[in-house]
Amino acid sequence: MGIFRICIRAVSALALLALPGGCAPRAPVGCVVDLPPGIGGPFALLDETGKAVTQADFQGRPVLLYFGFTFCPDVCPLSMQSAKLALESAGPLGRSVQPVLITLDPARDDPAALQAYVHSAGFPDGLRGLTGSGAQIAALAKAFKVGWGKVGDGPDYVIEHTSFFFVLDRQWQTRALFSSDLDPESAAACIHAALR
Repeated sequence: MGIFRICIRAVSALALLALPGGCAPRAPVGCVVDLPPGIGGPFALLDETGKAVTQADFQGRPVLLYFGFTFCPDVCPLSMQSAKLALESAGPLGRSVQPVLITLDPARDDPAALQAYVHSAGFPDGLRGLTGSGAQIAALAKAFKVGWGKVGDGPDYVIEHTSFFFVLDRQWQTRALFSSDLDPESAAACIHAALR
């Protein structure tokens, strides 16, 4: 997965440079704010308790969103630990943000698997996990412009994917994105810039 990690960074850097809007004042390098419209969208999925949820369930609270999967050997758990540190670094604003993980592996990540995963040590407090059908996940990943794909056959396959955090406002509108390898202080500054 070392090569994949390098690829994530390369793809992340290119994607950040390619997106219009650039960084607004107060946004650190590696943070893209004032995104063009059309990144993200509505959904109907299941949460880690098996309850049906939509984006309306998250309105009224900002969201830090990540696409990953529970069998991910390194990138996803490290990203979740980074999210915890970033939200802590963001102070009171960080405590108001709802962290959310949407699986890219719905075949294995049923609500029970997500329930165990979101309570892992070192992950953000209150982390929510969402899953659904393959078609639902594919549509939402496409809406957020997440690059991903299944690699390998049999039970040990992995999902290669881009590794971004999306910052959504209280109306489920995407306001910023940043790479998961951004340091916690810069990630916190990105969250503040997005939700200013």
